[in-house]
Amino acid sequence: GEIIDKFSNIWKELRSLQHNDLHPAVVSEANKVVSVVHDHILSLKLEIAENERNEKHSGNVRRRKSENLTADQVHSGSRTNSDAGLGALLSPRITAASISAGMNNLESSRNLPGEMDTSQRSRQSQGADNEVPLRRIASDYMSLLRPSSSPERKAPASTVAFKTPPVSDQFKIEYILPKSTFFEWKRDSFGVFDDDTMKLDNLSPEGAVHAYRERRNMNMHKMSRRLGERYSILAPKPPQPKKQTGLFMDEEVNAAAEAKSTSRKRELELRQSALLINEGFDRTSMLKFHPYEDVLVVASGSDGISVWDLDASIRGSKFQNQNPKGSRMTSTHWINEMSSSLFLVGSDDGSVRIWDGLLENNGKASTELPALCSAFFAVPDLVAGARGSGLVTEWQPFSGRLIAGGNCDSVHCWDLGSEQRVATFERKSNACITTLTTAWDYDPYGQAFASEGYRGFGPDIVVAGYSDGCMKVFDIRVKSPFANMSPSDNFSPRRGGRKRAPPKDFAEHKSWIVDTSFTNFGGRSEIISGSVGGEVKAWDLRMSSSLRTLEVQRSPLTALATHSKIPMIASGSHAQFIKVLTLDGDALQVMRYHEKKSGHRIGPVSCLEFHPHKPLLAAGATDCNIGIYSP
Repeated sequence: GEIIDKFSNIWKELRSLQHNDLHPAVVSEANKVVSVVHDHILSLKLEIAENERNEKHSGNVRRRKSENLTADQVHSGSRTNSDAGLGALLSPRITAASISAGMNNLESSRNLPGEMDTSQRSRQSQGADNEVPLRRIASDYMSLLRPSSSPERKAPASTVAFKTPPVSDQFKIEYILPKSTFFEWKRDSFGVFDDDTMKLDNLSPEGAVHAYRERRNMNMHKMSRRLGERYSILAPKPPQPKKQTGLFMDEEVNAAAEAKSTSRKRELELRQSALLINEGFDRTSMLKFHPYEDVLVVASGSDGISVWDLDASIRGSKFQNQNPKGSRMTSTHWINEMSSSLFLVGSDDGSVRIWDGLLENNGKASTELPALCSAFFAVPDLVAGARGSGLVTEWQPFSGRLIAGGNCDSVHCWDLGSEQRVATFERKSNACITTLTTAWDYDPYGQAFASEGYRGFGPDIVVAGYSDGCMKVFDIRVKSPFANMSPSDNFSPRRGGRKRAPPKDFAEHKSWIVDTSFTNFGGRSEIISGSVGGEVKAWDLRMSSSLRTLEVQRSPLTALATHSKIPMIASGSHAQFIKVLTLDGDALQVMRYHEKKSGHRIGPVSCLEFHPHKPLLAAGATDCNIGIYSP
């Protein structure tokens, strides 16, 4: 019973893959397995029917033998050539004509094909062809086993003498079942591939691509660290205690720091360097810079994606995400961006699709259509087209994990390396999740911020923003529901160590949280959050309340972006303007018009995106225009 239950569950999952999986290759492989199972079951039924027919035939032979012996005793000497017929009956040889009658019932119960045409019947009745042609499925073979139109006709002697193998063996088919490549792929991910790449010749095509990517990544991280050091003076300062007496030297130092800060702010004045007109798309919902190439991916409001080359300001390719009717894209991420870049797209039906081929080997935007390399349902209980945030995701490149939540009752943590769900959390709130961010950052090419090369609480701490303005923190390692932001006074003097404080909501926002971001500043543990109400708050996860509150704008805030290296943020409004300011609240500039299109007003802002390593801002609106801003 236990084994049957296990196979029953496997069969249900297999049929679900066959009918519901997003990836066409997975559906094809599931069809192969299901076809093999169906044909195997039919073969077993053929074998059972054949055994029953043989047992019945043996009983008839014994009965006829006894009748013939009785007749011989009464009419001795009246033997004729009927011995040949008896010998044929006693022969174990089996023909197609001899088994056809025993298979009629099985054939009718399986809804097999209809009667054979006249030519097939004549060939079978005459015994012209003794070999059965190869068919695709076992059910097709049954048409050859139907009785001929004249069953009284005896089969030729040659047919009677032909030894036919059992039906189950005669119609056995060899299939090529799907073979998993998971072991080889996982073995490469554990270091074999890295060892091979160390031995690549830089003059070979593969070696040249690998050397280019290593050099590109290292140079970009060096430039990023220099950028962070140059503008670190703009970071928020901790409150200083007031001194009763001031020194003239301190005043000079403060004046010099203020002059340097003012100079750095002037350097960050952004100008529109390019205006991308995304023809064929009605609006822009999401923007994603590639961290190491001059490439920008633009997602429309429904199903369209376009890839832009920022150097030439031209569109490389555009394609459809293959969303079902009525659904929309709600999250995007670059993954494996340091090597062979892939692009992840999440939709409000809970599905995730991963595309390959957006970039060429030289880093330029490809003009060819990308290939779908993976697809799955990250959150199965989402409903397409429902009001709310849809699917919200957070990608952790250092651990290969995808955190997925949104307008649903649970949050799922996926390990994309092993293609498994490692944790599930109940949302424990009537509001939907609108943002997810990891309280952690890692520099693989240096130790710029700490001796370990990282900053933050750790890769397992994730902050979620909700549609009701609440913010909560959960730990992926804990198999329990959300733990809210904990205050800093969680030291237990009795136990001589720290303990987890009781859950406590951070509900200072009163409206939909638009964005949350982890920053380099504020003791390596600050979170910047913004709500539709127009206020932006800075949080220290060790404190019980926000550190700063910035009243950015009075109109509804529809987009918010925080630079990961420079202490500045950009907010967008439905009132058609973009505001850039420091984390202290000092406004740097307000942009209302497209500089590349004289007199043309910026549309209602729908999304903003900073480049992670450059002072570069992209802005999308409810029209097809995308502005690129740089100093």
